[in-house]
This record gives sequence, structure tokens and C-alpha cells, in this order.
Amino acid sequence: GNALARIAKENGFTMDEVMVFGDAENDLSMFDMAGYSVAMGNAMPIVKEHAWKICDDNEHDGIGKTIEQYILKAKTEPIK
Repeated sequence: GNALARIAKENGFTMDEVMVFGDAENDLSMFDMAGYSVAMGNAMPIVKEHAWKICDDNEHDGIGKTIEQYILKAKTEPIK
């Protein structure tokens, strides 16, 4: 989480603008800091409980589909 905050700041982003993906308990610190936390479909149940959204698993392009849906389309539509 702290490394994520540092990288975001160095690149001119607020944490409200950051989207993260995770599947295990070690990802929860960044989930707590990021504006958009996405659990992989194959994530541990506790990770899913802390997620803003749950995407497909890693074998079904979950990250790519989520980026396409929420980041690429966000150029013309707000994230919901």
C-alpha cells in the first residue's frame, strides 16, 4: 500500500484515481488505499469482501476486461 501511494504521487495521481487488482491477503493494504480495488475471480473470499468490484479470473482475462470496461471507456463516460 505504501509503495503504491508513493508511485501514484510520483506520477501525479491521487489515490482516488488508482485502480488495483489482487487475489490474496497481502493485497488488502493496497485495496484500503486505492480508489478502485478489484478482486480477481479466483481471489480469496476475504479479498472479495474488501473489493469495489470482482472481475473474471486470471485465466479469463479479468484484468484486461476490467481495464477496457472502466478505464478505456472512462475517457467518455464516468466510472460507476
